[in-house]
Amino acid sequence: MRWLIVNLRERGYRPVPVGELKGLRTETLRGLLQRLYRRSVDARFDRAHNSVALTQRPRGLFRISRRPYAGPPLTLPDGSQFTAGAPSAELHIYSKRLVALAELSALTGLRGVQNSLYDVAQALEERPEFRDVQLIYALTIFAGVLGPMGFQSQPLSNARQARVMAVFFNLLRVLYGAKNTDSQQLLPAVIWMSRSALLARYGAPRRNARNAPATR
Repeated sequence: MRWLIVNLRERGYRPVPVGELKGLRTETLRGLLQRLYRRSVDARFDRAHNSVALTQRPRGLFRISRRPYAGPPLTLPDGSQFTAGAPSAELHIYSKRLVALAELSALTGLRGVQNSLYDVAQALEERPEFRDVQLIYALTIFAGVLGPMGFQSQPLSNARQARVMAVFFNLLRVLYGAKNTDSQQLLPAVIWMSRSALLARYGAPRRNARNAPATR
């Protein structure tokens, strides 16, 4: 048990009395539906695509899976074309945790996403199944959030498909308790970043500099 406590501390967890846990709630219908969704849809998807969870830290937000690219043709910064079927890595968000961070403050949520991209870069650098991956992408309604972090976006070419997926994604926002879900219906888009661009922003040199102790 001692090794477990030490391991949890190294990953950023801290012991507190149960009554001081932020966001602690008694069981609700929404909580039950969230668990059913994660155990059926999310868990089935993760098994089918061998998703790697990058959520060991208390504020880690991403899962990542190696998949053939399935979006529209893209032009990378070096001018090369990235087309359907090429090896890529797809990002998936830990929605409940992101909503919990955003409830603390918008800045906390943004920092959680940014810090989690360092985890993505580390997975690309260290895990053998991602060594030939040249593109990281996601289908998301949060293109506006990820744009300042280095991602480019492209709307779906099929407008009808975009509207149908928008209904699904926005229902998930309601399910996870996101605020201001009635103000607008966000349309999904493909967001992407090349491997070289992501590693330049979040790879080992930047990660090590970020984690280095401050000097006086």
